[in-house]
Amino acid sequence: MCNSWYSSPTLTNCTFVANSASYSGGGMGNYSSSPTLTNCTFVANSASYEGGGIYNGYSSSPTLTNCVIWGNGSGIYDYSGTSTVIYSDVQGGDTDTGNISADPQFVRSPWPGLDGVFGTADDDYGDLHLRQALQR
Repeated sequence: MCNSWYSSPTLTNCTFVANSASYSGGGMGNYSSSPTLTNCTFVANSASYEGGGIYNGYSSSPTLTNCVIWGNGSGIYDYSGTSTVIYSDVQGGDTDTGNISADPQFVRSPWPGLDGVFGTADDDYGDLHLRQALQR
């Protein structure tokens, strides 16, 4: 998990997979910050409260471009802040510019193993490359 307090980090080509939080922001928690994320993937993250993928509080305003937010329970939760999400694949949708809500068709999705719990020996964090489209 990544917590951003009073900062504006720039993150490119990052993967946040199978992280958890006891309250909010399983993948990333933003507090009075404005991170810029490009080509990042958030998948299989969870939080007990809100923002399994990303939680924004204290007037945070992240900008996400060309990102995948999928399978996180609640993807992006803006408690006190506003996310700008463009040209991304967001499960459940997002109304900003150029977004889709379509299964990204990972080669192999993350799986917590037979015990159903990430962070144990039987986990499979998947292959998050996208499947090649079938040629006609």
